[in-house]
Amino acid sequence: MRRALVIALAAQATACMVDNPLFLLNGTGTGTGTSVTDATDATVTTDATDATVTTGAGSQGGTESGSAGATLDDATTGAPEIPSHPDVSSCLALREKFDNLGIEPTSGPYEFGSPNGAVVVYCDMITDGGGWTLVGRSVAGGFDNYFGWQYDRGEVIDDTQPYSLNLILYPIVFTEILIGEYSVAKTWGDSLHVIGAPPDYVNALDANKADTPYMRKIGAVGCAPPLVKMLQTGGYTYLFNAFHFTGKTANCGDDPGLRVDGFLFYDPDFCPIAIDCPTSGDLHGKQGMIMVR
Repeated sequence: MRRALVIALAAQATACMVDNPLFLLNGTGTGTGTSVTDATDATVTTDATDATVTTGAGSQGGTESGSAGATLDDATTGAPEIPSHPDVSSCLALREKFDNLGIEPTSGPYEFGSPNGAVVVYCDMITDGGGWTLVGRSVAGGFDNYFGWQYDRGEVIDDTQPYSLNLILYPIVFTEILIGEYSVAKTWGDSLHVIGAPPDYVNALDANKADTPYMRKIGAVGCAPPLVKMLQTGGYTYLFNAFHFTGKTANCGDDPGLRVDGFLFYDPDFCPIAIDCPTSGDLHGKQGMIMVR
């Protein structure tokens, strides 16, 4: 009789599993279904290929949903989601993608694809039409080297440390360089300039220099010279201590340009030049950023 009772209970359990919509077996033998928790008014639905998380007012007070592989906000740290666009490799390409979709992009961090894997970059989508990718940012008190066109340093979301995006590891095609001072975080200051970049800038100018023609001053304030003498040539992208810029005639052996701790255009021993607006663009001694598009 005990054996008969066990068999009957097992049969009943099996019938419940098959008929109960909360537990159905798919073709692979794995379970799919829906669970409801009254305490949080949250519903989680999962299957083998898709995942949707819906949070009602009883828990988070909002709704989020995404497919498998998508990145949701970190529920424990509150860290914001970084939008991922693996099909683009620059902020200009992203700007064009959004323009085609009729979407106005916002400035901030984005994750892009590259030949060497995914990379998080910062995009300025406002200044001078937007589409600028941040490649270098100095910090007051920054020290050590490994800072420049070909060096990967710091985290783009950490404004307390110097940052440079390695354009050999994560290549970007660009024809313009946006260079200037910042006020706080990634907000531009008064002195901001656009200069031209020769084709294949980082690779072609590895150990030599070329003209970087002055194009325009950006912003309503700050100096507006017809050109900035110390931004007339660039290159030497192999340097591990600076984003190099200098004048055509200045004999500056101390690698002027954007250094890890700010702009350096004047040095009494190596580069004894004027640091006025037409010469240094009002940048010498200030903290700066460099972006490309």
